[in-house]
Amino acid sequence: METNSALTSRALKPSGIPLPVEVEKDLSDFSEMVSRYLRREIFDDTFRPFRLMRGVYGQRQGGTNHMIRIKIPSGILTRDQLVRIADIIDNYTAHKLGHITTRQDIQIHFVQTPDTPTVLRLLYEAGLTTREACGNSIRNVVADPMAGVSSEEPFDVTPYARMTSAYFLRHPDSQKLPRKFKINFASSHKNEGQVTFNEIGLVPKIKAVNGKPVCGFKMYAGGGLGAAPMVGQLLSDFVQEKDFLRLMHAIVRIQDRCGDRVNKNQARMKFLVRKIGFEEFKKRVLQEAEALKAQGVRYPDIEEYKAKWEEAPPPSPKNPPPKVMLTSPEFNHWKAANVFPQKHKGYSTVEVLIPIGDMTPAQMRGMAELSTRFADGKVRLSITQNVLIRWVRDEHVLALYVELQKLGFPKAGAGQVYDVLACPGADTCNLGITSSKGLARALNEMFAQGNGKYEDVKDLTIKISGCPNSCGQHHVAALGFHGAVGTRNGREVPHVQMFFGGGMDQEVCQIGRAIMKLPTKKVPEAVERIIALYRKERAPGESIAAYLRRLDREAAREALKDLAQVEEYDTNRGVYVDWDQKEEFKLTVGQGECAV
Repeated sequence: METNSALTSRALKPSGIPLPVEVEKDLSDFSEMVSRYLRREIFDDTFRPFRLMRGVYGQRQGGTNHMIRIKIPSGILTRDQLVRIADIIDNYTAHKLGHITTRQDIQIHFVQTPDTPTVLRLLYEAGLTTREACGNSIRNVVADPMAGVSSEEPFDVTPYARMTSAYFLRHPDSQKLPRKFKINFASSHKNEGQVTFNEIGLVPKIKAVNGKPVCGFKMYAGGGLGAAPMVGQLLSDFVQEKDFLRLMHAIVRIQDRCGDRVNKNQARMKFLVRKIGFEEFKKRVLQEAEALKAQGVRYPDIEEYKAKWEEAPPPSPKNPPPKVMLTSPEFNHWKAANVFPQKHKGYSTVEVLIPIGDMTPAQMRGMAELSTRFADGKVRLSITQNVLIRWVRDEHVLALYVELQKLGFPKAGAGQVYDVLACPGADTCNLGITSSKGLARALNEMFAQGNGKYEDVKDLTIKISGCPNSCGQHHVAALGFHGAVGTRNGREVPHVQMFFGGGMDQEVCQIGRAIMKLPTKKVPEAVERIIALYRKERAPGESIAAYLRRLDREAAREALKDLAQVEEYDTNRGVYVDWDQKEEFKLTVGQGECAV
């Protein structure tokens, strides 16, 4: 790992361009707090909550290492913003990767404490922010990356999601919430399930009001994953666009006023809903919404956001890509899995599979250039840790495929079994128990070497978290895992807890069932056996996700019971070492910062 002294010379410096007053205040306040912290005038108990609200996390490596989470509303990045992130990684981190999260953020690791004010200013100069990306605040507002181009959508939710993000940023009612607060916009009823495990989930719909079509939302409230996952409940079957932000504001205020501020493990809004009951919660929210209306609280004009964020087909490229003549099974497989026709005739969206969400700076720059050459100069990040390039002309898809191969992104199967999702886990996170990324790499390699043998289970979703907190969303995967620990004769052994039957299929969000614990090194064999069971026992036309929802827990345990056994140390030393690690496993869990 590069040392602090090796990171003292920087080619990339802030330009000094003037920024909005509130941004300059943020940066000035943060710089002052960092200086005071380095002078030991303040200590962690004061500095930690302050930096978290500015998107700066501690790492398990301790010392002066920090992770910076870049908040990217709706996952939208311009070409220049993507290049700026790549330049920051090259200049200010020893860990030359950017990590796409399951909330459309990008995280960069191993930023040193003295450099954090400079990095934040560089991000803000590019129109990016880290404000409230962490801490007890409204986190990044998520929106389906197909919003605006999906043939299933009633209207584009992008302007509404961007307005929501802008409204709550620095809002006094969301600065000191009891716990983190998450909001998610679906683009249609087809992905309704993915919004119901958030504090607020919104699904667009159009309804006739006084004989005229009106845009609005079906709104869910009270969901959340974590160690105690809960599915949100329907708060309103239809709230008009003129009222939706007021209703969301009311929900935030009820959580701010009534959420648990004593027990952080019970502080998310889902626990408030469980405590007082959904009907009482709904009653309080509606009363609060009426109070906001009576107080004359004003909200932004959605038309301004529509003018800025609704998209139309971009102009024809000035230098169109050269025609590429290629016919191959690999391209056809990739196109079938990764390319989606838009509702705009002649255009497609390409989903680029980013293995475990990690990109090098060179890959980021390459992706930025491709977005300009082939599309509208923007990309969108997905909650499955991939990158979407929209507005690709159909006749240019093949040429884009060739360029993506050069960048190291030739893989087909975005969102499929070939695309295992993982949080950073024990590699950098204080709460990580096992290496979720290491296990994901092992499974990705196994599937990649299958030479087509997994095509009948290609729709199997696998998600891995390093601990029970579900940053890897293991609860909503057909096959999920979270890090755990076991022992044999006093030696610690890296394990996972395995879950079956979760999913986000259309309008249904299913929470997976805990099945059993397994040593991490035996997970690939366990997955092979589960697939074999499915092939043996499936009903005609039954998907593997449907099979895992009905598979009896005891039958699964019986099929895998020998894998749960840990051999003596001298018989199989490998099982005592986690994936991608060299040393024997030892449980090391630091202080979590999410609930600070």
